[in-house]
Amino acid sequence: MPWIDSNKKSLFRNALSLYLIKGINMLFPIILIPLIVKKLGLNYYGVYAITISVTNLLVTVLDFGFSYSGTNMIAKIKDDSKKISEYFSIVFFSQLYMLVFAFAILLLLSLQKNFQGYGTYFILCVPMLVGYVLNPGWLFQGFEVSHINAVINLLFRALTIIILYLFLNKHNGLNFLFLVYSIGFFGWGLTGILVAVKKFKIKLVYLPFSKALPTIKKTSNIFFGTFISSIYLMGIPMILNFFNFNINLIASYAIAERIIRGICSFISPLSLALLPYFVSGPGVEKKLLIKRYLLIALKISLPFLFVSALFFFGLPWVEKLIQAFKSSFSLNGPTIGNIRIQSFIIFFSVFNSIIGITSFVTLGYEVAFRRIMIIALFLSAIIFMLLIQTANQYVGSITALLTEIALSIFFTAFLGFKFFRSGRYEQ
Repeated sequence: MPWIDSNKKSLFRNALSLYLIKGINMLFPIILIPLIVKKLGLNYYGVYAITISVTNLLVTVLDFGFSYSGTNMIAKIKDDSKKISEYFSIVFFSQLYMLVFAFAILLLLSLQKNFQGYGTYFILCVPMLVGYVLNPGWLFQGFEVSHINAVINLLFRALTIIILYLFLNKHNGLNFLFLVYSIGFFGWGLTGILVAVKKFKIKLVYLPFSKALPTIKKTSNIFFGTFISSIYLMGIPMILNFFNFNINLIASYAIAERIIRGICSFISPLSLALLPYFVSGPGVEKKLLIKRYLLIALKISLPFLFVSALFFFGLPWVEKLIQAFKSSFSLNGPTIGNIRIQSFIIFFSVFNSIIGITSFVTLGYEVAFRRIMIIALFLSAIIFMLLIQTANQYVGSITALLTEIALSIFFTAFLGFKFFRSGRYEQ
């Protein structure tokens, strides 16, 4: 890929910055595992996991696929300041309108029987959602300067962790946790947008909903795909709560999920880092581009089979890693079982992060991506309902793993089919 090789330095810097952002965001919940469990108790961690599950799904709604489509667009228009300001305004106000919808969802959930007592936690998470709307991470990615956003993120995350480790206790409990968590996220978002507006000389222009609607419709295929994936990736604690699962079993699943997804997060930023280069590269045959994606996905994901095996057989090592943050911490039986089941999600998740949405967006297969994700959602629902009685404490982990495997098969089969029917790739 000569057109990538000529920009290796910029690619490496952008990928490293995205790694830092993603790594911090995923390591933060992992660090919180022993802190919450030891200071507040396993049941409190279950409540935390359910609340974060809800807010993470709402973050996906707020993103609405702009982390991919926005990066894509900025990579194309980054030399036209007027178009940048126009597109920035479109994305900003589109996400702002989505924020109103997110508030309505939180209100409706707080009235549900299964979420009684969660209203205060939802309110305290509002600044986090506002912070996500404010932070233009997609803009930094499109300009290939994600290191700026990474530094801002590192600053606020580090400050959040320090405050929580010093002051979190049973007296202030989860209210204090969510308040500090949200303020840190809000600070990141506010600082990010201020830096972006000044650095790229962006002029924010008010945009009514009617003007933002065409862009929202255009990126809806990406949104539906990413939202559906978020349901089985991050929404299982919320789903288990709807089915009245024991709060400690939900906590055991969530601890395993945080650890496994934390590992996955260290590779997924590479797909976003590559996106501007596939977009800005010269026109090539679509057949060749599909082949490149398949080879990249295989080369990067295959070594992670070894990582999956390490987690499957090396759980004592995982405990020691967590104990580095909190001594005398140990994993209970259900948590160990969930980690072992989810361990091979690492390999399939890494493969899907590259062969899935990144390649489908670049190749113009957004509609196909949405359809595949809808099929996967129905499949995961069937698996969940079939196993809910027989594999009670592991139903979430088994569902997530089998869904990831199915997605790998669907993505590869679709691209393989297109490989034999493709023509020239038009940018």
